Amino acid sequence: MTSKDAVRNFWAGYEQGDLDATWERYVAADLVIHPSSGYTFTRETWLEAEKALLAAFADLRVEILDQVAEGDRVATRWAVTGRQTGEFFGVPSAGNTARLTGTTVDVVRDGRIAEHWAEVGVPNFLQQLAAPAEAAGPSGGTAGDLVDDADHVRLERLATEVNWRVDNGVAETVSALFTEDGTLHTFGEPSVGTAAIDEWGRMMDRDKPLGSLRHVLTNFRFTHTGPGTAEGTYHVTAYIAGNPQGDDTVPYTMGVGTDQYLRTDDDWKVVSRSFTPHVLRAGV
Repeated sequence: MTSKDAVRNFWAGYEQGDLDATWERYVAADLVIHPSSGYTFTRETWLEAEKALLAAFADLRVEILDQVAEGDRVATRWAVTGRQTGEFFGVPSAGNTARLTGTTVDVVRDGRIAEHWAEVGVPNFLQQLAAPAEAAGPSGGTAGDLVDDADHVRLERLATEVNWRVDNGVAETVSALFTEDGTLHTFGEPSVGTAAIDEWGRMMDRDKPLGSLRHVLTNFRFTHTGPGTAEGTYHVTAYIAGNPQGDDTVPYTMGVGTDQYLRTDDDWKVVSRSFTPHVLRAGV
């Protein structure tokens, strides 16, 4: 494992959530932290501060923006994005999504961080948290504005997960991705509510009315529609496998999918999904 690998694995531990295990594995017991950004930490107080960050934020995502290594010294430019759900540094939660950026220099010995310098944009981060909710992020984003990067990733995963379940024979579980009164309207009559979407899914799994389906979704765009709500549009190309092996596919439709989303306590959910075909292959 290289010095860069050790530092990357250290940051990956933030998304995994078990910081005690991360510190045990990647932070030396005799860590030396050089004061910077106006804060002085020990190994233990740094760990407690990072635990407070994890406790106060949901949907935490870590990005390594740039990294350079020379010998055992690693410089890393990073960003952490999360949605505040609890008090942090005295700032009560307004539900805002904020982005903390910083640059760290670490000396790695025996696969562990032994020395640490950091310049972190804490003041700007706290300003984002204290901003009025309607000016910052998905809980109150201005209608028509693009969602932030973290929510774009989550919504794209949700949109593709619906089709993945249909393609892989578990369409009966699709309703778990919708709100209880959600609507699914692709072809035919719309299915409204959990029970109706469940029945649609069982029919798709059992009868395979269109054969063995494969969907490709591209050109995603997600925008705010109000506090805690969003809309997504994307291009859809759907194929029907021409034989049991699925190596001969025939595109049968192309069009635009449109989803409405609601942020719940657990995660984003689909409120409604519709599909507008632009091309539909005759005889299929």
